[in-house]
Amino acid sequence: MMPVTLRPIFEKLTDAFRLSMDTPWFRMIMENSPLHNYNLRRLSDFFTRPDTNVVLREELEERLLELEVLIAKIREYILPFIKEKLQISSLAPDDIISDQDERVLRRFVAYTLPHNLSEIERLIGLIRRDQDAAYPPPEGVTDRKAAS
Repeated sequence: MMPVTLRPIFEKLTDAFRLSMDTPWFRMIMENSPLHNYNLRRLSDFFTRPDTNVVLREELEERLLELEVLIAKIREYILPFIKEKLQISSLAPDDIISDQDERVLRRFVAYTLPHNLSEIERLIGLIRRDQDAAYPPPEGVTDRKAAS
């Protein structure tokens, strides 16, 4: 079970993930990148499951690591070219979206994604900081260092 102390942070992380990465525009960007085979679905299933209170420490740690790897790859492969991928780059005027509302939305995405990734990383750090105190040590282990 997820400890009560981690739930508020986990809920914020879930919201940040849903708003940043569990969206159609983000999937569109991922499809046209070297990351298209990355299993975003597993992360999405994890963060959208109905009962997050039963998340085991091992599963939480695995998904946090997957999310960190994904963020690193997004920073490497997507962020440097986000405007081009969203077709809002002034460097390629022929590819620019003509619908003004769509263009504004895509510009908003391009400018907020780096901040959203940083917020997700911050929340992962808070969970990692607090999880040792929140999860009890395995049965029979009195020294946490011995359990690791």
